[in-house]
Amino acid sequence: MSIKEEKLKEDFIDLISHEMRTPLTTIQWTLEYFLGGFTGEISPLQRDYLKMAEKDSRRLGVIIDDLIDIYRIQSAKINLKKEKTDILRLINDCILMMKGDLELKRITVVKRASTYLPYAYIDQQSISDALIKLLDNAIKFSCTGKEIRVSAAAADRITISVEDYGCGIDPKMLPRIFKKFEQLTRIIGPGRQGIGLGLSIAKALVELNGGEIKIESKKGEGTKASIAIPLLKNSEGGRT
Repeated sequence: MSIKEEKLKEDFIDLISHEMRTPLTTIQWTLEYFLGGFTGEISPLQRDYLKMAEKDSRRLGVIIDDLIDIYRIQSAKINLKKEKTDILRLINDCILMMKGDLELKRITVVKRASTYLPYAYIDQQSISDALIKLLDNAIKFSCTGKEIRVSAAAADRITISVEDYGCGIDPKMLPRIFKKFEQLTRIIGPGRQGIGLGLSIAKALVELNGGEIKIESKKGEGTKASIAIPLLKNSEGGRT
């Protein structure tokens, strides 16, 4: 890529990051202000419309973040800070961040993990981002009122798995799911759409940490996504 092309790409990402994210943050804050009743009572119909706007503003925020992330990954501009990490705490934090989406679809998260697990040696932010994308997909393609299972186990590496019981994926389609701009909705049917970068970003972030990501699925039965990440050497385990 020429210097000119690289500069154009950087300018575009800068435009997205500042000129779009800043007003979007203001819009989201304003919607929260109205929904919180700080401007007075709102009718049920008004609340429904405001919630629709809030949902789409969050979706736009995810798209902006994904575009920035994929540029940083491709340009090798992600600075990892690998450190001793308590995986159970990281999992709990990620589930908490998805609380709103889980409650909206009345989905229960069932956690299965040993009380004691070795510490991982990872960049916490990037692995959290990857895990959140897996949780988001599991929620997106699960039916209302169902459950999602999140498990963690250790051998030569720590493996975190997110399993749903949604519509599943035809095994023949699995090789396509990590391709950039490949929407899962095209592969497994209708759902909340993005621009097809989520799993591609998750895979790249996990691999930057020296890990691997794997998807197993059966059409009509559900999907299991697993992240395998390095252990901290001589780790004695952590507890939350």
